[in-house]
Amino acid sequence: ALTREEGKNGKLMKTLLEKEITNNNIVSKEIPCIAFANGKDYSRLVSILQQQENDNSNETVVPFFDYIVITSPQAAKVFH
Repeated sequence: ALTREEGKNGKLMKTLLEKEITNNNIVSKEIPCIAFANGKDYSRLVSILQQQENDNSNETVVPFFDYIVITSPQAAKVFH
């Protein structure tokens, strides 16, 4: 079973075919196993990510977070 979202398994499928792994009566099938959805606390997450704080040195408002790193390309699409 190829478990990435449908249509995203081509590279692995090609590798399996090249290595003749699937030629031994083994059938591979796309079965997406992950779904993205807003969780029940999504609005809280948005609120936290939008928080700002006062910079006491010059009394300006700056973002609370300097950086937010999302390492998964699929997860990044949720925040795009």
